Amino acid sequence: MAKGPGRTEGRTEGGRYDVLVVGAGTAGTYLAWRLAEQGYSVMVVERDARPDIGRRLDIFHLDSIRFAQFGVPEPDPDSDELLAVYSDGRAVSPDGRRAKLAEYGFHVMRLPLFLKRLHSLAEGAGAFIVDGCAVREPLIEGGSVVGVRAEKGGEGVEYRARLTVDASGTAAVLRTALPPSLGVETFRLGPEDVLYVVLRYIRWAHPRALRPRGLNLWPLHKVFCNPGYSDEEAILGVGQPGSYDRAEQALEEASAREREVVRDLEASDRSAAAGARAQGIRGIAEEARRLARQEVPRIAAGLPAEAGMIAHFFVFFLVPSGWAAWVAARRAIGTR
Repeated sequence: MAKGPGRTEGRTEGGRYDVLVVGAGTAGTYLAWRLAEQGYSVMVVERDARPDIGRRLDIFHLDSIRFAQFGVPEPDPDSDELLAVYSDGRAVSPDGRRAKLAEYGFHVMRLPLFLKRLHSLAEGAGAFIVDGCAVREPLIEGGSVVGVRAEKGGEGVEYRARLTVDASGTAAVLRTALPPSLGVETFRLGPEDVLYVVLRYIRWAHPRALRPRGLNLWPLHKVFCNPGYSDEEAILGVGQPGSYDRAEQALEEASAREREVVRDLEASDRSAAAGARAQGIRGIAEEARRLARQEVPRIAAGLPAEAGMIAHFFVFFLVPSGWAAWVAARRAIGTR
């Protein structure tokens, strides 16, 4: 296949490229990076301003094996991007009486800084990223998508490419705007199709007391308590399909189950009951209500509800999706 147009003058005002990617999140940026490495000319358009990309979440947890799997360099141990590395996590049974230790490592990282590093990798490989650019509609000619019309700084702009990729997340701003004649699914995700995730960043009132440490999951309720910015802080999260109210209700149900376990233990072993109370969801919820220093705005994460995913997985699965998009893109435009 002949080489594409490469770098073009006036790229922020539009242009022609081999590949146009809508969305500079983990999936879109990873795809742009890999394709640019292969010699394709790649343009990424992003709605948010560069400093705001990824700030809706801040802390996220990435499988440690993903770095080698996808060829992404690990963060510098001394950087602000990396907060901690954990080699295992604890999953609690539905009745709250048993826990299983899963030997599976996670990196606890800051998403804005991780994305900033991915952006540098993509741009270093030759890709362009234009921020503050909102896609308005697809450009369709001869029954095919040939680019997008967008708006940047109040001015209209067109970007054209041989392959256009929608990596805009659950919004799917490009896919949902396509005409039925193209034969592409244009459905929008409804309330039951996504997890509504509520996150609270908390600080422990008694950090030396018995409490959950590391990664802790209650899969039935899709509740988790994971590390925060320091050992004295944590992230309490819950996710459910349907609505934020349902997510809050799930946390209450999990707390009620924990109270039943504690009552049963108190009848036979008061010391065990005290430990269960300190490490259970009830104690975490009480800490959150009493000591929350901030509540992150509620966000809807794009996971199929029927997949039974755990709430805190919603970010790092975007990197594998970027890998899949890269493979599909290479098949679509040919390999070098």
